[in-house]
Amino acid sequence: MNRFFHIFTLLAATLISSTVLAVESIDLWFAPEWKARAADAKTITETLSSKSGLQIRPRIANSYPQILDQFSSGAPALVYVGSFVQAVIRARNLGVGLVQAANGKEYYSGVLVYPKGGDPSTILRSSPE
Repeated sequence: MNRFFHIFTLLAATLISSTVLAVESIDLWFAPEWKARAADAKTITETLSSKSGLQIRPRIANSYPQILDQFSSGAPALVYVGSFVQAVIRARNLGVGLVQAANGKEYYSGVLVYPKGGDPSTILRSSPE
């Protein structure tokens, strides 16, 4: 899980920083179940913000339709959800999974955030398993 979080963090800043530089802030949506893990959601967004230079705000959805409505609005957003919601977002052409890896049970998505001027390949090669 720790490696997944690091990869997610590094990819997110890389990808969003190149496409949303004009945006003052971006919301990172979490599934409703994250209400019990609000501190973790805040830690993830604070890490993304500090590494990317963007203001990223945590948003815990009240329902899954709220996440889909947000992506339908066209406003820049990220989402940290399971494979089913990712599949719905992709099927409705509301967004694209940044990285997909299958473990035989379901798909996981992540992004890589790394310091400006860093080399993502080197970072991944030197990361623990």
